[in-house]
Amino acid sequence: MTNKRRYKRYAGVRQRGECSFEINYYVNGKRYSETIKANTEAEAYAIRLQRMATAGLRSIERIAAGVSLKAAIDYYLSQTEKILQAKTRQRSKCIFNHLADFLRQKYSTVTLVNQVTADIGNRYKEYLLSLKDKSPSGINTDISKLRAIFKLFKEYGFISENPFKKVEKIPQRLARPEKKHLPTDYEIKTILNAVVGDPSYEELTMFLVRVGRRIEEATLYEKSDVLLDDKKMPIKIVVRPEITKTKDMGEVPMDDELAGIVKRALNKHPEQKCLFTNFAQRKICSNTYRDFLKRVCERYNLSEISPHCFRYFVVNRLLNSGINLKDAMAVTGHVDIESFMSYVKTTEEGRQKALAITKLAVL
Repeated sequence: MTNKRRYKRYAGVRQRGECSFEINYYVNGKRYSETIKANTEAEAYAIRLQRMATAGLRSIERIAAGVSLKAAIDYYLSQTEKILQAKTRQRSKCIFNHLADFLRQKYSTVTLVNQVTADIGNRYKEYLLSLKDKSPSGINTDISKLRAIFKLFKEYGFISENPFKKVEKIPQRLARPEKKHLPTDYEIKTILNAVVGDPSYEELTMFLVRVGRRIEEATLYEKSDVLLDDKKMPIKIVVRPEITKTKDMGEVPMDDELAGIVKRALNKHPEQKCLFTNFAQRKICSNTYRDFLKRVCERYNLSEISPHCFRYFVVNRLLNSGINLKDAMAVTGHVDIESFMSYVKTTEEGRQKALAITKLAVL
């Protein structure tokens, strides 16, 4: 009996390479699959929706008896509440399928289809903006995807203006590192010893322990972001605004040890675009790295440590060493002082040290 490799099925969009995505969709019970070129996942979702919407379309100007703008809007209103109350993971899928219903064959003959599409966009925009204070998980993802979808609708002439063009993403809530474990020096040394010689995670782990950057940012660094001196040694990493949480350009400062770590990452797979790559010469996925840390902690009986715990560790170590606040923020990449200070943990030792400074005897 031969074992056949079973491939995990995916729903909708799957990245196949740089600017390459595989999409699948069903129209009238028939499955379609193709590989497309897109810069982002949101753009790929938009193209997928356009394929669903236009598969088997008759002429959009053709008007069929019994189909009207009012009928389309009535159907939309009857489905809105169910869609908006869906769970986050389901909501995006509902939005895509729902919009497709209006532009697929059934609604391809609707009079003034551009008004229907604009109405859908404006209603979803109002709904998403109404959640600004609540900031539920996944809303920014919906905004990104809908912005790309309606941009495509505009290009195809379904609407005259993209209602999501000027919709800003909801500011991220401040980190709450108090829920995270603050690693001890022993735990950090144990993890560092465990990754020495690892073909995938050695350089990335050492880098995170040194500067405490977010794993989602560090895994997106590219070799072209690293500036070199005349001796081909790294002097800093220029952080592109699009990969930061605040959309601000920044940089990662270097010393000799950090430059050596980054140089090893540069030389590991020179032909690859990403700075930190795994043994298979691919970009390291943040979730894969989290799983790796979890296995290390289980092997050495350590408390559960996530990549964000390194950020927590670096912030506290810098401030406990008396480093200037702005210098410390330059290392970790924080731009908001309130967010930075939310990582600081008070200790009995620190409080006693502070009281010793204010003793009357020293005045």
